[in-house]
Amino acid sequence: MHSWLADPEVMRYLTWGAKTLDDSARHLELCVAEQQQTQRRRYSLAVELRTSSHVIGDAGFEWVDQDCQEGAFGYFLLQPYWGIGLGTECARLILQLAFAHCGARLMQASCDERNAASEGVMKKCGMQRFQEKEAPGRRYYRITKSQWLNGTLR
Repeated sequence: MHSWLADPEVMRYLTWGAKTLDDSARHLELCVAEQQQTQRRRYSLAVELRTSSHVIGDAGFEWVDQDCQEGAFGYFLLQPYWGIGLGTECARLILQLAFAHCGARLMQASCDERNAASEGVMKKCGMQRFQEKEAPGRRYYRITKSQWLNGTLR
């Protein structure tokens, strides 16, 4: 996990920047602790290659408003795995988890406006830009469960 959290290029568009080893250890502890909760707010998953089971990143979502069944998702991948469709695959699988297994009604994601690759992933997943919610320098996208079920993602 530290290999991507400490990489300045992976963290380039995030406000918190690259992590120290202690930061990464705390983040991993939080991810593990969240899995033990009966009322989970976060779902964090390792991203591994099918061919080797080598962990190359992480992906997940957290409830923004659990009562309204609205969540936000994201993912990190090691640089050698950028640009080959794995980001889109991660996003689609997280959306499937949220909608089909966790009861989400609406999922959202955002990215820095300079991060064309992440914005492309959101578009490939069938998400729609929602400018009314955007902060300066950010792109905000969302998709509803009904859009998901109607095949918007396929």
